Formats: sequence, C-alpha cells, structure tokens
Amino acid sequence: MHSVIIILSARLLCPILMAMAIAFLYRGHNDPGGGFIGGLLFTAALILKILAIGAEEFEKHLWMKPKNFLMTGLIMAFTAGIMPLFVGKAFLQSLWFPTFSLPILGDVHIGSPLLFDLGVFMVVIGFVLTVIIDFEEAV
Repeated sequence: MHSVIIILSARLLCPILMAMAIAFLYRGHNDPGGGFIGGLLFTAALILKILAIGAEEFEKHLWMKPKNFLMTGLIMAFTAGIMPLFVGKAFLQSLWFPTFSLPILGDVHIGSPLLFDLGVFMVVIGFVLTVIIDFEEAV
C-alpha cells in the first residue's frame, strides 16, 4: 500500500533535490560541496522515490544497477587520479582545461577535480542505493 502523500511529495521534491545535488556537485571543486554531499542529496531524492513506488518498481526504472554505479564511480575517481601521471605531475594533482563562459553559469572550470567529484558522486549513489534496496527487500 502506497501513501498518496508520499507519492505527491516525491513528485514535488525529487526534481528540487536532484537540481540541488547537481549544483553542489559542480560547485564542489572550487568551494565546499562536491561529490559526497551531492551524492547524498541525489540519493535522498531516489530514496523518496523508493518509498513512493517500492524497491522492485524502482529497480525496473534504473538504467544501471546500483553496484554498477559504484564500480563506475571508482573507475572515474581512479582515472582522475592517474591522469596527471601521464603529463609528469603527481597522483591526484589537478589538471585544468581552458576556462570558458556560459550565459547563466558564468566562467566554467573543468578539470580532473570535477571528474573525481563525479566518481565520488557515483560511488555514494551506488553504495547508498545498494544498502537501501537490500533493506527494503529484506522487510
């Protein structure tokens, strides 16, 4: 039995939480925030969806299994760490691409810290979803 209140709340809050998660993710390599807090916010939106529709139905809509999110994130974070080694820098040292401007965002800085944050983002999503779905299925 699914609560109408939770279903309506999920419809309203999920897009807001996901937008906040992406904002924290992007902002994190220059200011406080980043992949971890962005991943937790994004996962909070997904948990709300799980509560609204159930774990089995939720898993049908995922385009990738939660454990694959985790593995993809680890690969991304590791790649961000070894990229500087190929240009004679230290492991996990920042590599930056040329800055460009976008009308709404302003100056956009893209580099290996963003790739690392994306990896952490994916690891957090994968881990938390794996745990939550396992708990939901056990109950």
